[in-house]
Amino acid sequence: MAQTKKGYSATPSIRLNDLAGPLLKRAEQENVKPAQVIRRALKLYLQDNAQRIEDTAGLRVDLLALRAEFHRAGNNLNQLAHFFNVHDTLDTSELAQVHFDLRRQFWEARQLLEAVIEDLRKSA
Repeated sequence: MAQTKKGYSATPSIRLNDLAGPLLKRAEQENVKPAQVIRRALKLYLQDNAQRIEDTAGLRVDLLALRAEFHRAGNNLNQLAHFFNVHDTLDTSELAQVHFDLRRQFWEARQLLEAVIEDLRKSA
């Protein structure tokens, strides 16, 4: 069997002890072999910090976009509340437009949030 310079086996054997149960459970949940879960975990652990920063940069951009969407929706709600407080009347056309804008903004925010969740799942 081949050995490294320090005398270790080139194909290491690993004792999992208490980690064996969670490993098998995760592999079963993902419908993959335990070795694949181990390889993926080691790859994530061993990759350099530059790659990790690059991976989180996209996530940060998505979260900032999500924050902007919620800000716009909150602004619309504030305008609606202000209008009702000042005029004490209900203009259905304006209310319908604000409602449409809010629904669109919440839909866009939901899409962004789902993209963030998917990115997190991929990196896990």
